[in-house]
Amino acid sequence: MQNPLQSLWLRRQERRNGAIGVRTMPFLGRSRLTARILVWVVVAGVLMFAAVTALTVLQERDRMYRAARDDARRNVARNIAAISTGLWNYDTAALTATLLALTQSGSIVRAEVRDLNRQVAEIAREDKSSKRESVWEVPVMGPDNSKQIGTLKIAESYSEVRDLLAGNLATVLVAELTKIVGLAALLFVIIYSLITRHLNGLARDVSDLVPGKPLAQIALRRTKVRHDELDTLVDSINRFRNERAEVESALLRDIAERKRVEAALTKTESDLSEALQIARLAYWQYDSGPGQFIFNDQYYSLHRTSAAHMGGYRIKANDVFQKLIQPEDALAFAAYIREALEAEQTVRPGQFDVRILCADGDTRSMLVSCRVEPGGAGEAVRLMGTMQDITERKRARDALRAAQSELARVTRLTTVGQMAASIAHEINQPLGAIVANGNAGLRFLRSKTPDLTEAQEALVHVVREGHRASEVIAGIRAMFKKGSQESTPLDVNQVIREVLALVQGELQNQSVSLQTELTEELPPVSAVRVQLQQVILNLLTNAIEAMASKDFHARLLRVTSQRREHHDVLVTVEDSGPGIDPKNADHIFDLFFTTKSHGMGMGLSICRSIVEAHGGRLSVLPGIDGGSAFQISLPNAESVRAQ
Repeated sequence: MQNPLQSLWLRRQERRNGAIGVRTMPFLGRSRLTARILVWVVVAGVLMFAAVTALTVLQERDRMYRAARDDARRNVARNIAAISTGLWNYDTAALTATLLALTQSGSIVRAEVRDLNRQVAEIAREDKSSKRESVWEVPVMGPDNSKQIGTLKIAESYSEVRDLLAGNLATVLVAELTKIVGLAALLFVIIYSLITRHLNGLARDVSDLVPGKPLAQIALRRTKVRHDELDTLVDSINRFRNERAEVESALLRDIAERKRVEAALTKTESDLSEALQIARLAYWQYDSGPGQFIFNDQYYSLHRTSAAHMGGYRIKANDVFQKLIQPEDALAFAAYIREALEAEQTVRPGQFDVRILCADGDTRSMLVSCRVEPGGAGEAVRLMGTMQDITERKRARDALRAAQSELARVTRLTTVGQMAASIAHEINQPLGAIVANGNAGLRFLRSKTPDLTEAQEALVHVVREGHRASEVIAGIRAMFKKGSQESTPLDVNQVIREVLALVQGELQNQSVSLQTELTEELPPVSAVRVQLQQVILNLLTNAIEAMASKDFHARLLRVTSQRREHHDVLVTVEDSGPGIDPKNADHIFDLFFTTKSHGMGMGLSICRSIVEAHGGRLSVLPGIDGGSAFQISLPNAESVRAQ
């Protein structure tokens, strides 16, 4: 079975061999390099031949032109004396004969003699070579050479020179071409013998090599090693083949390892997907660059839909907020994403409750968790997280809370009933004795002979039982008043922290954010610890219950402590709940007044009584985002002792 490298190599060889067979002749197809060398030798020979021939022709033409011009000037010089004599004597016949002799041969095709005013004689050759190519003049002097008596005008044509040059050119071309062809053939034989045939042999040896077969060293087919460039090339090829074999072996191992890793990764992804389905966890990413969410199939299953129905696994952020998230939670979820991206890298985003919309119209509650993946410059560019369906958990928690509230209400009612039964039992005894003694006294007084002594005794018993009933009532009052408990100097901040520790679990269950601003070094207050704890606990519980109807992101509880004038201490419990209806503001501290469906209307009344018993004041003001703020003002311990 061939490995991938062998298959690729064989396909490339087939394409290369097929292309060679189509583009070249059978002989040259065995050696493309030989064909190229032959072509370049021919081209170089032709160029050399053209250059040498052109240079030879130009030199010969210039030589023949110069010879023709020199011959014409010598001929004129020989006849100038006869022309001067004829012009001096105005012997037209002698001038004509002399001019005719000048134009019979050579390059002169026209000769004209003029005196100082007019033409005296002219001779022109009338043939194909009569085209004038060069015209020049010679002054004609008198016999004594004292003055110029006329002018000889000569016109030349080099047609005969060119004809002679053309006749010699064929001989020159044949000679030069013979030399160049011989030189090219000799050069081709030398190159082929010394270089090309060895390269052809190397090419055949390399072409016969197949990846995967045992390596065989290739060598030049010559008698001895000359240590020239060809030997260096062969050594390089052998070294390259050895290194390539090592690389191919390593590559095959890497491919096998990659396949094994890919198979393991596929198995891991499958196991992870199955684990997410079992845990009902959905995976999501948010990429801040394009502003897109990326979801997996489990996420779409929570919505009772599929990726194909929603248009793919990548969805724009605005589409997610508008189509998949409960409208009341969309802004809060967008703020959660934005704050997670803007937070410091060392701060891990917290969890967030959000409600999603399902395709069947249902609404499910999700617990969102994520982590930040930083970019190249350190800025947050991606969020990766999960969504867990906590709908059933919340329903169970709400049912448990309702059951706990109902149990507490029943417990309070039972306690009140038991207390009422105890009070009735304690009072019924003296009241029964009073009634019995009263009836006895009446009988003694109504008898025929009133027995005043017995009636007096009965009335004494009535008075005694009345005092007894009064003592029972006073004891009950003292128990509720708790005035007998001892007040001690207390650190208000410490009391607040103790109570906050008790409600920490409820704050988390209700997704309430807590802010504390406790002023340090506050003066101590004189109070009963249990009673002060009861007041703060009641206010915190009321605040948590008041925010139950608010969205998760809007639930904020703030507890502060500060020093007021006269060194008094002010404790504020502030919530972001719906607030207090103005029409109920004057009645919230009234006994048995409540706005809760399960309330008894005793909590705030008892709290106010306890605060006032400590010399303080409990009041209510508007709070965060329309909520409520309850303020406890207590005098410091020193002012209480001074009183």
